[in-house]
Amino acid sequence: MNTSTLTTTTAPLRAHIVKALRKAGRPSFYVTDEHADLFKRAGIDPQYGIRMDTFLRSISWSAAARLLNAIRQIEEPA
Repeated sequence: MNTSTLTTTTAPLRAHIVKALRKAGRPSFYVTDEHADLFKRAGIDPQYGIRMDTFLRSISWSAAARLLNAIRQIEEPA
Protein backbone atom coordinates (compact mmCIF):
# COMPACT_ATOMS: atom_id res chain seq x y z
CA MET A 1 0.00 0.00 0.00
CA ASN A 2 1.34 3.41 -0.90
CA THR A 3 1.09 5.51 2.27
CA SER A 4 1.24 8.77 0.33
CA THR A 5 -2.31 8.15 -0.90
CA LEU A 6 -3.80 7.72 2.58
CA THR A 7 -5.91 10.65 3.68
CA THR A 8 -6.53 9.62 7.30
CA THR A 9 -4.57 7.80 9.94
CA THR A 10 -4.66 4.05 10.34
CA ALA A 11 -5.19 2.22 13.63
CA PRO A 12 -1.55 1.04 13.75
CA LEU A 13 -0.29 4.57 13.13
CA ARG A 14 -2.55 5.98 15.87
CA ALA A 15 -1.33 3.28 18.28
CA HIS A 16 2.28 4.09 17.41
CA ILE A 17 1.73 7.80 18.13
CA VAL A 18 0.06 7.06 21.47
CA LYS A 19 2.95 4.76 22.42
CA ALA A 20 5.46 7.47 21.44
CA LEU A 21 3.56 10.04 23.53
CA ARG A 22 3.70 7.75 26.56
CA LYS A 23 7.41 7.12 26.04
CA ALA A 24 7.98 10.88 25.86
CA GLY A 25 6.09 11.38 29.13
CA ARG A 26 3.16 13.21 27.54
CA PRO A 27 -0.54 12.57 28.19
CA SER A 28 -1.97 10.03 25.78
CA PHE A 29 -5.68 9.83 26.58
CA TYR A 30 -6.80 13.45 26.03
CA VAL A 31 -5.39 16.34 24.00
CA THR A 32 -4.06 18.89 26.50
CA ASP A 33 -1.98 22.05 26.53
CA GLU A 34 1.01 19.79 27.31
CA HIS A 35 0.92 18.90 23.60
CA ALA A 36 1.02 22.53 22.40
CA ASP A 37 4.71 22.50 21.46
CA LEU A 38 4.31 19.24 19.53
CA PHE A 39 1.31 20.50 17.58
CA LYS A 40 3.10 23.75 16.81
CA ARG A 41 6.15 21.89 15.45
CA ALA A 42 3.87 19.64 13.40
CA GLY A 43 1.76 22.53 12.07
CA ILE A 44 -1.45 21.09 13.51
CA ASP A 45 -4.29 23.06 15.11
CA PRO A 46 -4.99 21.33 18.43
CA GLN A 47 -8.45 20.47 19.67
CA TYR A 48 -7.91 20.56 23.43
CA GLY A 49 -10.09 18.44 25.67
CA ILE A 50 -11.02 15.72 23.19
CA ARG A 51 -9.85 12.13 23.34
CA MET A 52 -6.50 11.56 21.68
CA ASP A 53 -7.84 8.72 19.54
CA THR A 54 -10.66 10.93 18.24
CA PHE A 55 -8.18 13.70 17.49
CA LEU A 56 -5.79 11.34 15.69
CA ARG A 57 -8.66 10.02 13.59
CA SER A 58 -9.40 13.60 12.48
CA ILE A 59 -5.95 14.46 11.13
CA SER A 60 -4.38 13.48 7.84
CA TRP A 61 -1.73 10.84 7.46
CA SER A 62 0.86 13.50 6.65
CA ALA A 63 -0.09 15.52 9.75
CA ALA A 64 0.25 12.36 11.85
CA ALA A 65 3.70 11.76 10.37
CA ARG A 66 4.73 15.33 11.24
CA LEU A 67 3.40 14.84 14.78
CA LEU A 68 5.37 11.62 15.16
CA ASN A 69 8.51 13.41 13.99
CA ALA A 70 7.90 16.18 16.56
CA ILE A 71 7.51 13.57 19.31
CA ARG A 72 10.74 11.89 18.22
CA GLN A 73 12.54 15.23 18.44
CA ILE A 74 11.72 15.55 22.13
CA GLU A 75 12.69 11.92 22.74
CA GLU A 76 16.07 12.39 21.04
CA PRO A 77 17.15 16.03 21.32
CA ALA A 78 19.74 17.16 18.78
